[in-house]
Amino acid sequence: MKEWALAAEDQRQSTFEEKPKDAWPHIMLGAYLREAGRLDESLEALRAAMQFDEDGPGSGPGMAVHYHTARTLHEMGRYSDAIEAMTSGIPKQPDYGYALYQRALSYEALGDRVQAKRDFFRAAELVPKEGYEPKVAAKLNEYGFTVKVSLE
Repeated sequence: MKEWALAAEDQRQSTFEEKPKDAWPHIMLGAYLREAGRLDESLEALRAAMQFDEDGPGSGPGMAVHYHTARTLHEMGRYSDAIEAMTSGIPKQPDYGYALYQRALSYEALGDRVQAKRDFFRAAELVPKEGYEPKVAAKLNEYGFTVKVSLE
């Protein structure tokens, strides 16, 4: 329904009723707030998610925290910070094409088309089984990569 502000408030209420056991309530809150255009609040929620170890003690946050942080930073126009956040997350899940795609968008925004093309190339190699949504596929095609498009 894309009622992001309402979703954010529902998520905020459920997150603080009981102390979260993992990063996901904070990640979802950050994502909803980003979609609602409340970028500073989104980043704050995602910073709270950074406190969780996803894969056991000392492992640090997982890819999802880095991915959503990078997306928020990108939307804030903080492209170098977005690249840094995504670069930290990629080793957590190196086969996640969307991470490389997102980092490429930030490189592109900085005018570094060479680095953007490298990440788009790798994203094109990592097409999900169901394909990429049309917007992603169109961007990859713009750089000369043809990928499967999802039917959704």
